[in-house]
Amino acid sequence: MIRKLLMLCLLAGVHSHAQFNQNAPWLAGPDGEQLKSLSPDKPRSIYEISEAFEEYWKDKDISAKGSGFKPYKRWENYWMHFVDPQGYLPTPKELWRAWENKQSGMGMKINPTSAWISVGPQQVGIFSGRLPGTGRTNAIEVDPNDPNTWYVGAPAGGIWKTTDAGLTWTNLFDDFPQIGVSSIAVDPNNSNIIYIATGDDDAADSY
Repeated sequence: MIRKLLMLCLLAGVHSHAQFNQNAPWLAGPDGEQLKSLSPDKPRSIYEISEAFEEYWKDKDISAKGSGFKPYKRWENYWMHFVDPQGYLPTPKELWRAWENKQSGMGMKINPTSAWISVGPQQVGIFSGRLPGTGRTNAIEVDPNDPNTWYVGAPAGGIWKTTDAGLTWTNLFDDFPQIGVSSIAVDPNNSNIIYIATGDDDAADSY
């Protein structure tokens, strides 16, 4: 019972973030009132919400401190990846169904060649601005034409390649002046073409 209540609280929190601030001033117009009046279980289009937002900010200073412009844009950027093809945000029922499917294993595909284990360090000292002995990974991409070939990008460690599903690795980036890697894409039509985005916001030596 406690576990179910906890999950309901978590999903309620996710739902509140998936929707938007009902009291936001940019919802005061006619279009905004229509959006506010929708039932919580009825899908809302992120494009409609953003249109009302942009209309409100046309004649206002978006650089004013505490204006609320940046928080909304962060919300918009995050949830844009979770809307359906029509731009509708997930409803509470859809979020709950997705959680149930995850619990039951429905729709979950496991890479048969993967067998990840932690190699440590398990305990590290903590100093201001860094964690000695640990690293961070920004991106992992599997070759769409070869499930045993993977690429991993590190914020200040370049790009690494394995052709045996992670047993051995080769560094591909030591000779470049910029070794931060934040994103990787493999051309599905030609695995010899690899695209990467360089730099990392959180690595002071890797812009």
